[in-house]
Amino acid sequence: MMPHGSCFLWNHVLTNLHVSSDTVIAISYFSIPTMMFLERHKMNEDARSIAILFASFILSCGLGHLVTAWNIWHTDYWLEGSIKLVTATISAYTAIELYSKIPLFLSVHKRLEVSEQKVQTDELTGMPNRRALNRELAQIIEDSNLKAESLDFFGDVEIHHALLLADLDGFKSINDNFGHPIGDLVLQEIAKRLLDSTQMGNISIARLGGDEFAALISFCNEDKVLALAQEIRTIVCGYADSNAYAATLGISIGFQLFSPGDPTVKAEEIYAAADRALYHAKESGKGKISWTNPHAETIYGVRYQQV
Repeated sequence: MMPHGSCFLWNHVLTNLHVSSDTVIAISYFSIPTMMFLERHKMNEDARSIAILFASFILSCGLGHLVTAWNIWHTDYWLEGSIKLVTATISAYTAIELYSKIPLFLSVHKRLEVSEQKVQTDELTGMPNRRALNRELAQIIEDSNLKAESLDFFGDVEIHHALLLADLDGFKSINDNFGHPIGDLVLQEIAKRLLDSTQMGNISIARLGGDEFAALISFCNEDKVLALAQEIRTIVCGYADSNAYAATLGISIGFQLFSPGDPTVKAEEIYAAADRALYHAKESGKGKISWTNPHAETIYGVRYQQV
């Protein structure tokens, strides 16, 4: 049998544990409606009515825990019973309201996700669009601000990111000779082939509008970007050879390398440099791949031209 002193001490510990737990729970309950009140300006009318109901339920639960702690030393069970009756009433009413509102809220969230996806998708080809590419470029620039030692595992290979811009040559004649519906079909087919051939984790390809496409390649070197550019040329030229509508079709490509971890890199400057390279490729006779890299001076045959 436990001695009287030990029993008293044990009951004291249990009482304190009970009271402190109920108090912490009550404070936590009270903090939720407080946060909802502070963020009330972000709610629409439908959400506000549900929020008020939910806040009332949470507050009544918190108050119930405080009364339970109070009754450790007092015997106001009528008060505790009254609070529980209020909590039960609010709980039942909240459950009824949520039963009809939750499917609507969930469908709204789903529609928002679908809308966000549509905003970043090119309607004609199903490719990511300029908005999506801009977001990914900004994310790459932000994420790649790494310390130099973080790239040590690449060894002696010089590592870059790259933005590649590609413009179809001769596409206007397809629209002029066969009509815009045929031009749209050509764009869709090229987009499909490009997407099928670039399913790699560090390559994102997009349609910027009209007959212009783009690719974003992360953690690569110049040779890899050149290989991708040549693959894109091969896809377009192969399609042109096999399709009477697209017999005049070609592609010019320009790209710009930029270094991971460079805090001076800006997205608009990368776009401008890649666009200058693309312009140089088209001015050099079209069907060329052009790029800027101050560390390399080699001109890669007749298919490539370095700015």
